Parts: sequence; C-alpha cells; structure tokens
Amino acid sequence: MRKLILLGLLLIGFMSCDNSNKLDLSLNLEEGNTYKYNTTVQMGLKQVMMGQEVDVDMQMESDMKYLNVGKNGNKHQIEANYEYISLSTAMPQMEMKISSDEVKPGDPMSFVFNQMINQKFNFELSPSGRVYEIEGINEMFAKLIQENEDLSQMDRMQLEAQIQQTYGAEAFSANLESIFAIYPDKKVEIGDTWVTTTNFQNQYPARVETTFTLVDADEEFVYLEGKGTIATVKGDEAMEVNGMSFNFELYGENTSEFKLNRTTGWVETATIVQNAKGDMTFANPPQGMEDQAIEMEMNYTINVSN
Repeated sequence: MRKLILLGLLLIGFMSCDNSNKLDLSLNLEEGNTYKYNTTVQMGLKQVMMGQEVDVDMQMESDMKYLNVGKNGNKHQIEANYEYISLSTAMPQMEMKISSDEVKPGDPMSFVFNQMINQKFNFELSPSGRVYEIEGINEMFAKLIQENEDLSQMDRMQLEAQIQQTYGAEAFSANLESIFAIYPDKKVEIGDTWVTTTNFQNQYPARVETTFTLVDADEEFVYLEGKGTIATVKGDEAMEVNGMSFNFELYGENTSEFKLNRTTGWVETATIVQNAKGDMTFANPPQGMEDQAIEMEMNYTINVSN
C-alpha cells in the first residue's frame, strides 16, 4: 500500500512539473490600457500579359493605437485609430507617395489619409487573435470622401472602392489577423506546434496555413516561428480589380518570426514573409480576351514593431 501511495504521489508530482512548463498563449489585454504598433508592408508584384512585363513595388506603413475599453464575453472590445499612414508606389514611368502628414493639391487620397488620423472605429478581438464586429471604419472612409467637394460623384465612387479594398473593414480584418491570429487552442511548451489559417494579403482569394512552433521563452517574452503554405481555395469568389472581375490561382509559401509579451500575448515584434505566384483570368472576359491570362508573382515582407 505504501508503495502504491508513493507511486501515486510521484505521478502527481511529474504531472505538476509537466503542467508548469506549459504556457497559455493568448491575448490577455488589460482593460483601460492602450496598445500600439507600427506596421510596414513591402510588396513586389510582377505581372506578365501578352509578353509584356509590368513590375510594381509598393510600401504601406501605418502607426496604430488600440484602447481596450472592456469585454464582451471573452472578447476584448477595442477602440482603434490611425496615428500615421502612408502609401508609396513605384512602377514604370510613375512614382508616387501619399502620407497623412501632407495634403497634396489635386490628390484626394492624401486628403483622406490626412483626415482619417485620430478618427475612431471599433471592433472585437478574441483571445485567439480573431477580429469580429468591426464598426465605423467603412463609414469613416465614405464620409471623408463625400466631404471632398472637388470630386465628381463618379470619382467619389471609384476612390471609395479603391480605399475600401485596401483599408476597409474586410481588408483591415484580414491584415490584422495575419499578425494576431497566431495563438494555439491549448497550453503549449517549448517544441510544441499548432496550425492556424488566415487570409492572404490585400484580400486576394487565397488561404495561408501556418504551422507555428514555440521555440523559446523567458520571463518577459515568448518566441515563435512559423512556416506554411499559400493556396487558392476552389469556389472562392472572384476579386474585383479596377472595376473588373478576375479569377485567381495562386500558390506559395510563408515564413514568420514572432516575439510576444509573455503576460499579455501582445506582439512586440514580428517579421512575416509571403511569396506567391500563379495567374489571374477574366471572370467575364471582354471579347477577344477569353484565353488571356495574366501571370503573377508577389512577394510580401511585413514588419511589426512597438
């Protein structure tokens, strides 16, 4: 009997030691606290159509502020606003940069960028990094565009469609989840792996499936590495580009490194690299373009820092 009791105590001790090594990785934000980060997205795009190659390089940067105002169930209620935003584009025979720091005459997007600073919108953020119930961001863009009296109604509609595609609610959700939808659904220890699925950048109809590994942890921070695949999903809807509808076939890979605050789970720094290639075809091809496909190669590097 004594041997059985001793064996039982040893087993309990081993289980306790094993459990103490496991971490509960999730977003555990404090109510009333403000969290910030800077994101820089560098994109290289190569397109080939009818033997003609067009290269486009873009850089998007933003400073965001998130106030955790409370909870709805287990979801954090976040009040967010931009503190800075910029977009740079370089392509053959054209370069431009738009920044919230400067309103350029005749450039309506610079007006929108400038006016959107400190404009509040709201959403819910789950402990697993998923985004829900975004409110106010699409309305904010629509209001700012309508306030620009120098634009015709047609120009307003085109500008709103362009901005919503890159910065609207759906794009914001996908881009934020590419940074925060990284947490496991169980406690993990160093060496453990888990899989998450997110959307590809800029609403391209493709899924990113990433296998994360907990590689290290100390008293302050947790370190993750990710490696995975990018692929279109059959049956996804076509995507509109400049008013035209296209079908996509994309495939590729992504790698990432994350440094998390051990207490809150907040992303301190991250680097995400996504490379994909494939082609796009007209969903409703114009006459004479039925067999035309545009070859594509995209390279994204996303850097996040506090």
